[in-house]
Amino acid sequence: FLDIDGSKKLNSKFTESVVDKTLLPDLQGIIDRLCMHRGAGYRHGGEEFVILLPNCSVQETATFAEKVRRQISDNDFCVEQMQVQVTVSVGVAGWPLQGDTLTAVVEKANELEHTAKELGKNRVSIAIS
Repeated sequence: FLDIDGSKKLNSKFTESVVDKTLLPDLQGIIDRLCMHRGAGYRHGGEEFVILLPNCSVQETATFAEKVRRQISDNDFCVEQMQVQVTVSVGVAGWPLQGDTLTAVVEKANELEHTAKELGKNRVSIAIS
């Protein structure tokens, strides 16, 4: 579960409509390229994404999540001709250890994403067991 850090500030500065049309497609493109042949990334709500990686352990997924986090933070996004730096916080959970349904696993990953934000943002929080 991945969420843009400071999304409210971005939406206030540029408006949600502008962010939705400019930054979010570019972010989705990064996620799609990284997920190719491994899984898929889906927009989930406003500025949130869910990445599904079948047949990967939580540790493999955590390594992948860190790669996604780094790629996004190293990228310059363009919003209304302005260069914008974006970071994300990510929560990693896996089936069946963190839930026996997709909904339960996504909810656990969402909790862990909130933990990552509470610990300072721009980080990955991983389910222990």
